[in-house]
Amino acid sequence: MEGKFEDALCVIEEVVAGVRLFAWLVPYWHGKCLFAVGRYSEATPALLVAFRLRGLRHDLMLSISESLYMQGRFLSSSFFHCLEALTLWAVNKRRSGRLLAEAIVHAGVFVLTRASRLILPLTRHITPLRKFQYSHFPPFEPEATLSEMAYEKGHMVAGHELIDRAIAVAPDVPRLWANKAIFLTHEKRYDEAIAACDRALLAEPDHPMWKHNREQLDLLKQGTIAETRRCLVDVGKKHDGSYSIENFTRLDRPAEDGPGRKSKGSRTKASRRRRERRA
Repeated sequence: MEGKFEDALCVIEEVVAGVRLFAWLVPYWHGKCLFAVGRYSEATPALLVAFRLRGLRHDLMLSISESLYMQGRFLSSSFFHCLEALTLWAVNKRRSGRLLAEAIVHAGVFVLTRASRLILPLTRHITPLRKFQYSHFPPFEPEATLSEMAYEKGHMVAGHELIDRAIAVAPDVPRLWANKAIFLTHEKRYDEAIAACDRALLAEPDHPMWKHNREQLDLLKQGTIAETRRCLVDVGKKHDGSYSIENFTRLDRPAEDGPGRKSKGSRTKASRRRRERRA
């Protein structure tokens, strides 16, 4: 019996040795899928498991770097960016150099944002200095921009978490509250969305898009979708990074021909008349 167990053990060890070469692919693709659906904080541990199993491999380090980047962990992201660059140095020096430059930028952003947060208590009561800081070295970055990137990808949960982190640092920035209202609207938490929008309007009561969003929120809360469709205006994303609920609600509406725009049928009739005149 012992001889049979030893033979079975040898067979199992051969199978394990053959599979071990590709074992890293399971956590790798698991992490990639988690990242694709916006679960960044869960994607990083899965990708790190693949890194421990496989070691240095191109694209694996870059995937880890991207997941860390979308969480605002820029220093860790720059480290894996450097590893990716070193892996590619022998085969593609141009791409390797670009990755090293990006790693330096990530590290620089990390240093600037941390420095801005350190001096934030000193500038809170000095309005001109605070305005200069918010416009040139905003302490609520990179979370505010990353939340907008998550919004554009459709990752609403991750975007909401990021905007909450930005608000925790700088609760006196109105556009952060205006953007938070968009995420709350997606979760159908209309009362909280209205409160967030009101807080933004309290600082800038004449902001046209926020006033427009506030009107839409009242209609959405009442459930008058038909009225909401009639009052929607495609204002899109503005220069200050705020979003309109128009882009967010994605209401299904039939496409209408705008002024000066001919429908397909009218174009067909016009071409038929031209052919008749030529004949």
